[in-house]
Amino acid sequence: MRVDDFQFFATIGEEMNLTAAARSMGMSVSAVSRRLAQLENRLGVQLIKRTSRQMLLTSEGLRFFEGARRIVHEADVLQADITNSVDSERGTLVVFGTLGFGRTHLSELVADFHTQYPNIEIHLELSGDPFDLENTHFDMLVGVGAAKDSQLTYRRLLTNRRVLCASPDYIDRRGSPQSIAELPDHDCIILNEHEPDFTLWKFELDGVVTPVRVRGPLRCNDGDTVTKWAVLGHGIAMRSIWNVRPFLESGQLVPVLPDVPTVRSDVYLAFPNNEYFPLRARRFTEFLQREIPKRVKSARDFVNFTA
Repeated sequence: MRVDDFQFFATIGEEMNLTAAARSMGMSVSAVSRRLAQLENRLGVQLIKRTSRQMLLTSEGLRFFEGARRIVHEADVLQADITNSVDSERGTLVVFGTLGFGRTHLSELVADFHTQYPNIEIHLELSGDPFDLENTHFDMLVGVGAAKDSQLTYRRLLTNRRVLCASPDYIDRRGSPQSIAELPDHDCIILNEHEPDFTLWKFELDGVVTPVRVRGPLRCNDGDTVTKWAVLGHGIAMRSIWNVRPFLESGQLVPVLPDVPTVRSDVYLAFPNNEYFPLRARRFTEFLQREIPKRVKSARDFVNFTA
């Protein structure tokens, strides 16, 4: 039985007159009478006793009317609640994030956003592994790298390129490569994360993507560990500026091949393709677009490429 069946009978019960009910619903009297008969046949009971002068609800009709009116009211309340949640700064957002950027920046941004919008609840889930986006409910994904899923809508939050870096101790021991062709002769610290081929580092020379196969004795699926190994002098790492800036500023790491740009690895926001984008999601999107560039400074202090 459809909700409009309950709405139909609730209107009849309130009017207790077929002509008035027909007028209220924008139907003809014959159409109302026919639909009422179909409803009674479907239920197998008589809902209304008709006389030449009046209409009376049977005992079953009274029960059905009271229940129908309650269901219609609950449906109206639910619709209003959903509509208000779409158009108001309240409700819940389920946000997925990559582990590295999530720990370093997104976690603090979420906390700051909640301070500004206390009626918006955010469930943040961070992972170093790919998310099962097809079988998991989420509202937004904040990721790093290339867009991968055509079923999502993407918005760039930050233009980003990774930088090569190593500790001064490593450079003193092994020297600094003078071109990307020398990288295979160095200890490169491999990050096993997101990319299909972890040992293939990619650069952009004169607009052409140039891959280089690197090797090294250390690899890990956690970016913070890779950065720590680089600081400790175990090799050359390729890391985003938002991850290693403090170590570059302190001198614990130094740039390697600062004139050679890596391929773009932008910070992006992704969300499912649908026509509904509630206000709470728009507010969070605007917040990230405004605040992330403030938090993540350009790499131009350390390399000769930024875009």
